[in-house]
Amino acid sequence: MQLGPRGPPRSVIYPADQRCILALRYVLITSRSNHWDRVGNVSSFPYHMLRGAVMNPEKLADHTPAVFVKVDKEMRTPEKSWEGEVIKVTRRADKVWLEFRLGRATTCPENFAGSPDGWYTDGTT
Repeated sequence: MQLGPRGPPRSVIYPADQRCILALRYVLITSRSNHWDRVGNVSSFPYHMLRGAVMNPEKLADHTPAVFVKVDKEMRTPEKSWEGEVIKVTRRADKVWLEFRLGRATTCPENFAGSPDGWYTDGTT
């Protein structure tokens, strides 16, 4: 190893890439009527509908980007989807309540097509 004017080369530690925090988003799927655009930006999920990485309700975070998907109850095909944000999460004894904001219409993420109703995480953004 060749020494420089200040001795051996040093390791460089780069700060964490801030985009990795934004890579997480929720995907909330329901076949319940009037969702998502007619419930006054408040809804809830029973604990048994928390799927995958969100099965631990303590890890749910406020101000997380989300895709809200309304599916047909029988066929499980997406009827409409919106980008948006889960603004506030409130844990109660029987379910998790969420306040949310809908944004522009979008498509259902392909890897969630046909999925059962539930609150999922998606790290593909």
